[in-house]
Amino acid sequence: MHQYVASVNDVEHRFATLPELDNFLAGLEREGTVSVFVDMDLGPTGRLSRFFGGPKRDIQPCFSLRKAGAWASLMFLDEAYSEHRAVDPGQQAAPDATVLKALADPGESVPPAECMSAASAFRAAREFMGKNGRRPSWLTYRYVK
Repeated sequence: MHQYVASVNDVEHRFATLPELDNFLAGLEREGTVSVFVDMDLGPTGRLSRFFGGPKRDIQPCFSLRKAGAWASLMFLDEAYSEHRAVDPGQQAAPDATVLKALADPGESVPPAECMSAASAFRAAREFMGKNGRRPSWLTYRYVK
């Protein structure tokens, strides 16, 4: 049986069901600033895989979401951990430099086009999880290997 794992500030939170994860995400959406990484722990790998040095657990990455105030950046990941950075084509405004800095990793930058309203980002993340890992079609994506 798989588990949903949400990591916030390097603390793992495990959930047995999607509604439990949804409730947790709803709580995070109310926070001012948050960074969450969600993946699925599909269970232990086979003995043969572990014997040959493979991972002990079968982990499927899902998404990374960063929120700063009313803005967020959302990145979906595939099985190879390639990034599919979400872009909301309907987004007209852009966040200011302070928000862009808050959404980025130290020393990195987030292009304004890869920012969207926090409500849209959480909606897209929930839709992704509810549709078995299919990225929402109302967004476009910038692929980063």
